[in-house]
Amino acid sequence: MNTREGILSALAYYDGFGFPLTAQEVFLALPASEGARPSFEDVERALADALRADAVGRSEGLYFLPGREASVAARKARYLLAEGKYARVRRFFALARFAPYLRAAFVCNTLARSYARPESDIDMFVVAAPGRIWLARLFVTGLAAFLGVRPTATRSADRICLSFFVTEDALDLKPLAIDGDVYLPHWIQELYPVYDEAGAARALFARNGWLRDVLPGTRVQAPSRRRAVPPRLVKAKRGIERALDALFGDRHERWAERRQKKWMPAALRAAADAPDSGVVLSDRILKFHDHDRRAEIRDAYNEKLSHVLRPLA
Repeated sequence: MNTREGILSALAYYDGFGFPLTAQEVFLALPASEGARPSFEDVERALADALRADAVGRSEGLYFLPGREASVAARKARYLLAEGKYARVRRFFALARFAPYLRAAFVCNTLARSYARPESDIDMFVVAAPGRIWLARLFVTGLAAFLGVRPTATRSADRICLSFFVTEDALDLKPLAIDGDVYLPHWIQELYPVYDEAGAARALFARNGWLRDVLPGTRVQAPSRRRAVPPRLVKAKRGIERALDALFGDRHERWAERRQKKWMPAALRAAADAPDSGVVLSDRILKFHDHDRRAEIRDAYNEKLSHVLRPLA
């Protein structure tokens, strides 16, 4: 795959979400190919050549597939919406950061790229202490329920959806990939850390070294102050955790697991046992994606890519 094909591949993937890219974002989203990785200057030159050949479009510094000019205005509008959603995340984790066994929290999915819709909720990826994933979830989701910020059957806009937890010793997410998974590598690369008291952001990328074989531009996102909350009173929190462990050992973790499974819809518990399900219930991963669209995204991307690359064949 040459540089122009890599550019078209990156644009084709994000076109599936109606998301145009800056030149820097194109560079970071280039898929791996044989030979030396192109430099940013190589990508800029290839983008200029593709523009002259009408293979891509550009407006206001954003690149897109031909005929997708309207995506530029959509991205700008949704960026402004994203600021309000991140403010809600900061307000919640200003309190939730004190929850026992919580180690880090990342915004994921569309909001991670500042492209959320007005009606969308706020998807989170949460890292918990090893052996305490059920308690971490109980404390964090319990606080969200108490504050009235969890999604409900009738309201989800701007609500905080805590649907994905992993422990610090389960940060390698490759076992969760489906066959030909194009979504997971981009999803991991886009994770936006809004709280990190244990270096989980760097550990996540260290444990997922396989990403660089797929997306060589993978890097740790550096959050801005207006979108993240710093750790506070971590030593005091660790003291509370040691006290809980000394008093109850693993019994309180098992109790938290039993209670939460009892509260779950039966269909969700059943989905965890189904093959190729987006639901995982274990002591290291809690993933509640019962409508996993990755196969659909993969197939749509491959079809679009074959159409986009056909003129180059």
